[in-house]
Amino acid sequence: MAGIDLRPAETVALEAQALIEEARRRHRRRQKRMAVSLIVVAVLVGIAVASVLALSSGPARRTTAPPGARPFLSTAPHGRAYVTTSGGIVEIDLARGTVLRRIVPHGSALALNPIAIAPGGRTAYALSDNVLTPINLRTGSTGAPITIGPSTGGEADASGFPGSLALSPNGDTALIPMPAQGTLIAVDLGQPSAAVSVHLGGRPEAVAVTPDGATAFVSNPGLHEVDVVNLATDTEESPLRGVADPGAIVITRSGERAYVANGNVVTPVDLATRVLRAPITLSAPGSPFTLAGPMAVSQDDRDVYVADVESVRGDGRVAVIATGSDAVVARLGGFTDPAGLGLVGGSGDLYVLNVAWSSGAAAPGGLAPHAVTTDALVPLSRATGRVGKAIPIPASPRSFGLAASGSGR
Repeated sequence: MAGIDLRPAETVALEAQALIEEARRRHRRRQKRMAVSLIVVAVLVGIAVASVLALSSGPARRTTAPPGARPFLSTAPHGRAYVTTSGGIVEIDLARGTVLRRIVPHGSALALNPIAIAPGGRTAYALSDNVLTPINLRTGSTGAPITIGPSTGGEADASGFPGSLALSPNGDTALIPMPAQGTLIAVDLGQPSAAVSVHLGGRPEAVAVTPDGATAFVSNPGLHEVDVVNLATDTEESPLRGVADPGAIVITRSGERAYVANGNVVTPVDLATRVLRAPITLSAPGSPFTLAGPMAVSQDDRDVYVADVESVRGDGRVAVIATGSDAVVARLGGFTDPAGLGLVGGSGDLYVLNVAWSSGAAAPGGLAPHAVTTDALVPLSRATGRVGKAIPIPASPRSFGLAASGSGR
């Protein structure tokens, strides 16, 4: 059988394995929809995905906002997006809505997921399993790989691949929760060999850093707490307990408050006193079950955007929380699975990474026709609640980072 090219089969196998891992991750966070998640995993095992770049998208449509919701500023889209996919990192020109190039980082595409853009927008860092890749965004070239912690051996264990990556405000340190080891890794990017491991226990999942770079907050759903790490001493402080199944975390630019996604609510935290405030329920009365996912904070700290990732009906919403009142003031919808949110620095334009519920497979029970293009980066007007022209993403998108126009070129 010499001469037979097996690469397409290998690619399909890796893609299928990546989808299985994504389903496992969603299953762990969707305990209230366990039966549905298990069915999806079973469907994914038998599906071989060959993703292609779609060349068309649906017209803009109005989404819903409650009467009296205050308007939001909106500006013309600009900048660059860097989307991690099963085929590498895709660079997108947001103004033109076009793919500029593909960047292949170190490590396995199977485990490639979080990406972070350093201050100034000239460097990005992408994480694949236990390999961190520096990327020069001017040239698209990759630097020497940085190994952090032990490898999973190419296949995630029950705790999954690392799924979160944060940079210190000065861009000198990368912080990575390692769920399989129960640790937070702090990597000195100027001297990567001097990485420090802070033992937390449980299964740390997401991390956010205060604007002064002094403290990291790490969600730990295995222990139902948010761990607090002093980055000056690399030691754990008293955790914030009583947060059931915490997930994504964002911190306001003022450093006064954190918001933690946990279940179908978002819990504000007063960072000066480390006191948990009353949780904010995302779903409207009588609406389907919601599950808080990725979050983003507006440039002026007035609003927190929260993606609803429990979208088996194809009607996932992005809730808008006003930080002044800690109340939901708008729900912008029509998504299948908003896997990531981001705002372009300076302009404040909001983008949603909308992926297919099973990356192209039909969801059990059937879905209504998708209102928004799937496997695409979608601009969302904060002023009108309308989605703009979607930018299709080749391969299976997982996460993304944004850089202002000209910063990386």
